[in-house]
Amino acid sequence: MSVFGYRAWRVLEDGETLVGLYSDKFLWSLQEPNVGTCTQGHRAGSTSCTCGFYSWADFGDAHKEYTDLLEYLPQARVVLGAVECFGLAEIGTRGYRSEKSAVRALVLPAPTALASTARAAGVEVLQNASKLVTRVEQLRTQRL
Repeated sequence: MSVFGYRAWRVLEDGETLVGLYSDKFLWSLQEPNVGTCTQGHRAGSTSCTCGFYSWADFGDAHKEYTDLLEYLPQARVVLGAVECFGLAEIGTRGYRSEKSAVRALVLPAPTALASTARAAGVEVLQNASKLVTRVEQLRTQRL
């Protein structure tokens, strides 16, 4: 079973590579699901640890994190989107932490190298955040 959530990423200087908001140690793949690892030696997403990929259940939480980052980074360096979370996963009160996470949609209002790369990988590129919310609701409904 999978769940769909929201998250934000930083975009590296090359304009095409997504990394986490607070660390650039993990480069996110747009082509295939991302698989987390843990330094403790177990599968990412375990309930006994904090490892794995995080995402928000509610758009408002993700959008706040995104806008908070805009105070420090240019808009072109932060992107908001949707992920499908699966594998070993924990569902929390405000979001998800999972072993695997696939980028399903990105909000990119202007043509960019990242938009071209995302489309080539099969990731939906949406013009605004309201379209992202609509798309995530559609994806969630399709999974029921």
